Amino acid sequence: MNNTILIADDDKATLNLLETYFREDGFTVYTAGTSRDAFRMACLHLPDCFVLDYHMGDDDADPVCMAIRSHERLKNAPILILSGDPGQAAHSYNTCQADVFLDKDKSYPEIIAAVKR
Repeated sequence: MNNTILIADDDKATLNLLETYFREDGFTVYTAGTSRDAFRMACLHLPDCFVLDYHMGDDDADPVCMAIRSHERLKNAPILILSGDPGQAAHSYNTCQADVFLDKDKSYPEIIAAVKR
């Protein structure tokens, strides 16, 4: 693993904090504020892992996840979904094919630990 990660969240404060925590932990971090930018950045940088907010301003995580899972070089990359809506867990696993679903209220060290697993 090269420790590259793409983080997508429409909340700038959350995005900046996650970026800081992952950079401090040795990750190369790419960020996106929309689902459209998330997939564009994914194709450009081919990260090892994804941390995606489920509800972004322009869409939810579904189209990004489906595009990642259908991309030959990204399809096996772990996807971690963050959401303040715990009712999205089953949908994230079934439709998004997420590897991990975490409530957005989890601490940043817990999120990093989930990615490292």
